Amino acid sequence: MEYMDVYTSKKQKTTKVHSRDIPMNRDDYRFVVSVLIFNSSGELLIQKRQSTKKVWSNWWDYTAGGAVIEGEELYQAAERELLEETGIVVDLKDTPSRLTVSFEEGWDEIYFVTKDVTLKELDLQEEEVSEMKWVTEKEYLTMLSQNTFIPYIYAKSIFDFYRSQSEYLH
Repeated sequence: MEYMDVYTSKKQKTTKVHSRDIPMNRDDYRFVVSVLIFNSSGELLIQKRQSTKKVWSNWWDYTAGGAVIEGEELYQAAERELLEETGIVVDLKDTPSRLTVSFEEGWDEIYFVTKDVTLKELDLQEEEVSEMKWVTEKEYLTMLSQNTFIPYIYAKSIFDFYRSQSEYLH
């Protein structure tokens, strides 16, 4: 059973931990992370969630993501989730998350990474991911409109968020 650190509404870590399998208590919060890989051509690497997933099964999603577990820093969770789900190794220690999105139980810290990787190089976590592919912005927006990509509230603007980041501009 995995545990997560518990935070206050002001994002201060408490001394409490909480099981991932149980809904959070009122006034307790947690962090999750998402990693979005873009290649030098501006395409986004996306994953199709396994049919066995409890939530959003068979839907397309961003490159990797998941809960920050007990004792982890945000960047460590992002590195771990990306490695577990795709086999991609990155060093995010000095890379801040570029977008924070609130949800009922906490916050999603979103990392943008520019990295050229071929699909053959990927090592997919079979329990989580059924396939991956690169998509252009146009293809991505079409998937959103066809309800095949998870409809995050910020989803229509994600390419704009990525393009506005200093790491992308240099």
